Amino acid sequence: ENLKVWPYIYKHGLAVACMLQGVSEEVVDSFVRYHWVTGWNHVFLFFDDPDDPSIRHAKSLEDYAQSKKMAGAGLSVHRMDASWWEAAKARSRFYQRQEKNDFYEGVCKKQPADRSARKLIVADLAILEAHEMGIDWFAFLDIDECIFVPRMQDCSSRRFFGSKERSVEAVRLWNHEAVPEDSECGDWFRECTLFQLNRQHCHGFHPPREYDSLLRKKEGREFEPEAPNQDTAWWDRLFGQIYLRRQEATKRLKLNLPGSRADRPIVEGVPTKGPLVETFCGFFSYEDGKMIVRLNRHLPPPIPNSKHSYLADNGLMLQEVYQANKSDDAVILHYPNAGMTNWRRRYETSSCSSSASAWPSLRLPLASHAVVSSGSRRDQDLFYRTFIMQNEHNEMAYLAEHGLVTRLEIVRNILYDYDNPQAPPEQLPGQTTWVDPKSGLKL
Repeated sequence: ENLKVWPYIYKHGLAVACMLQGVSEEVVDSFVRYHWVTGWNHVFLFFDDPDDPSIRHAKSLEDYAQSKKMAGAGLSVHRMDASWWEAAKARSRFYQRQEKNDFYEGVCKKQPADRSARKLIVADLAILEAHEMGIDWFAFLDIDECIFVPRMQDCSSRRFFGSKERSVEAVRLWNHEAVPEDSECGDWFRECTLFQLNRQHCHGFHPPREYDSLLRKKEGREFEPEAPNQDTAWWDRLFGQIYLRRQEATKRLKLNLPGSRADRPIVEGVPTKGPLVETFCGFFSYEDGKMIVRLNRHLPPPIPNSKHSYLADNGLMLQEVYQANKSDDAVILHYPNAGMTNWRRRYETSSCSSSASAWPSLRLPLASHAVVSSGSRRDQDLFYRTFIMQNEHNEMAYLAEHGLVTRLEIVRNILYDYDNPQAPPEQLPGQTTWVDPKSGLKL
């Protein structure tokens, strides 16, 4: 209702899809409206719980978009109930090819109990629907993510992706991770503005080639530490100090985490009490970004290989992938574990295996599940302040001193700006128009 008339005309169509469950209506509203405002033509929402209370508000947004006939902005809401799954199994390429490849078969078998497997199937169905609509660029996000384009690109995703060469088949956006400053959070898109920078946007780091990343995964080496690099040694030394500071909290909470000395950052000095115990620092979720793919109307769309990457429909790698790690490139803003209530609810029901969390960046789910299961609110408060808010030992000030955190208020400001009707543009001298209602003559 309060959308401004966009001053540019872009031929590219953009679509973003999301599978969600158990979030508030405010978060759904902010996710949809933010991506509408920043140039995404269509939003797909897939509700993992067909009785989710937020479906009502999502449906109202869908009806509003259809009734108002909003130019260039649409919404599709899907309830993932039994009838939806029956249609999905008939159409999804994972089910059609499950007898031809172990990967497809594994996804189909794990789907009932594995949320990640369901996301791959949902992403496949969404990209097929977007391809039929004539969409040019497709993104699959979580509900706690959004795509941010800097001001120098007019905050326009359409301008950013439309500027890429025709030969570019995909763009990998690297993610910055939100750090909550308050223990409770309702709508993270409006309340979280502090972000820890992805290392690929820092000095000395260079994004790995897509082929190398896929090869490491196939060979089972995806969790092995990288070879020492003098250009990036500063990163390990910096986080080594945080690693030491968190030793006391880890011992108090009695966190029994898997790992080895090879996984630790460079630690200068020794703790004052006892030997080192395994802990974690840095991003507490993924940090390898996500791939946004181009759709060719004359070819089948790419197929999800994971929630971070895609392959061509024939199973081959995409030929040219643009690594968006420049200062004026778009990024993904990720808001994991925003709000202690949300964090506690998330890990009350989830289960984690220690073997799956041996890599440092994956230890937080294991530790969170152990702390939440203990039922001690005192331990939960200590854990959340130390490892989620990361400020029990003034870590944010320490990271800010080295330029590793940034304040981004543009997402919140865009949403607040469009909460209110837009003021009419100023009529400049010589630009006033008059139309004769009878003849249609325009002066």
